[in-house]
Amino acid sequence: MRKATLSIFVTKIIILFLDLLGLLLSPLGIRLFDVDAQSLVTGIEKKLGRQLQIAENKTWRYGLELLTKKIGNTPDHFVSSRWLLKHTITDSLLGPLVAIEAALQRHPEILNIPIRRPVFITGVGRNGSTLLQ
Repeated sequence: MRKATLSIFVTKIIILFLDLLGLLLSPLGIRLFDVDAQSLVTGIEKKLGRQLQIAENKTWRYGLELLTKKIGNTPDHFVSSRWLLKHTITDSLLGPLVAIEAALQRHPEILNIPIRRPVFITGVGRNGSTLLQ
């Protein structure tokens, strides 16, 4: 078996195991990898060793709570999906916010620069939008 094929096989076994474990523990009232806004923010703050300032922003917090509530309602046979989404939110959504906060702490004068005509670049993955930036 090739190394890549073995890696895919092992990944599929782990996903199957997590989902099966979720099904077995569900009748006992045990949920694996619950995703909620507070636990995600607390996890990031624990890693950083400080409190996130953005976490107090009600608009940002409301959006995170809506997203995590939807994910948290997934059935127990999708434990692997909850685990993956929890890490995706932490890395893709919260990670950049932490970087922005750090930049603002180093250079608070950034907030005094007027933004006259912002440009928003959106696109689906792998379509060249990063190159456009």
